[in-house]
Amino acid sequence: MWARVSRYQGVSPERMEATTKDVRNVVLPACREIEGFAGLITFADNATGEAMSITFWESEGALRASEQAADEIRSSAAERHEEQIVDVRRFEVPVSTFIPAAIS
Repeated sequence: MWARVSRYQGVSPERMEATTKDVRNVVLPACREIEGFAGLITFADNATGEAMSITFWESEGALRASEQAADEIRSSAAERHEEQIVDVRRFEVPVSTFIPAAIS
């Protein structure tokens, strides 16, 4: 499994509910359309205005093949949420375990 970690700045507590709804209704469905997509987790710190998303991919090949689509999804979401993309990094995931998501 592989992961793409995207960090953002400018998260607004006032827009958090709308941002969360957008991630569920727009970002996640768009990611699910990309071959090899295996999951998404988002984090936000209202005190600092920082956020992070991690997308999971079945293989390094799937991660690499998803770059263009993921860039478009990330850029569009950051623009809609009035956030700045700080950086994007890629990692192999040698060990993982997940508790079933409360929201899918």
